[in-house]
Amino acid sequence: MELAIDAGNSRVKYGVFQEGDLMKVIVREHLTSMDIDEICTENKITSSIICATRTLTPENIAYLHARKTIILDENTPIPIKNKYRTPKTLGKDRLAGVIGAHFAFPFANNVVIDFGTAMTINFINVKGEFLGGNISPGLKMRLQALHNYTDQLPLTATDGEFSLYGMDTEQALRNGAIHGIVAEVEYYRAKYMEMFSPLKIILAGGNSVLVSHFLKDSYVIKPDLVLEGLNEILKTNA
Repeated sequence: MELAIDAGNSRVKYGVFQEGDLMKVIVREHLTSMDIDEICTENKITSSIICATRTLTPENIAYLHARKTIILDENTPIPIKNKYRTPKTLGKDRLAGVIGAHFAFPFANNVVIDFGTAMTINFINVKGEFLGGNISPGLKMRLQALHNYTDQLPLTATDGEFSLYGMDTEQALRNGAIHGIVAEVEYYRAKYMEMFSPLKIILAGGNSVLVSHFLKDSYVIKPDLVLEGLNEILKTNA
């Protein structure tokens, strides 16, 4: 059994794999040696890998090294060609996501739209070349920023009434955030479809299902795509 760990900004996802299949996903708020020990023992883990967008503490790093866990960085061998100009600054979850997409749909050009704390739009072509992507605020970040950088706008939940126009301030904020993200997704879909064929557009990350409800076209939804990509990297380094 193999373990892939996606240590994001807001939560940590542990994916347990057996012979390439994702068997279970465990979600925690924090990255702790106790959780890793428990998961590894219960599932008889033989190898593991982690990508982190949060800062790993010295204790985290020492423990992961002791377990011989691969800490994904710009020097880790990967099964695609990374053409990003600054690989050191590239979010490793972005890299894992496009690798997961390429192995899921190897005969297509793939756009991965990941709805995490930040919304990222990443492109890997049919030749397995990661060419780059874009970053914008995620759904909750948009609402949080509107609250933080104004004197009177409230912090609004993502769930609640949604419409073309808001009848109160909370609904107006929610509408603005969701419509903005929907408009971005539909813009990128149109642009990439003009330029590349065959094309797959994959929605990933924690808010992928939520956002998909507001989109007029159907998309491939893979909330655990980063874990799948990490497992492919783990295979490359076996």
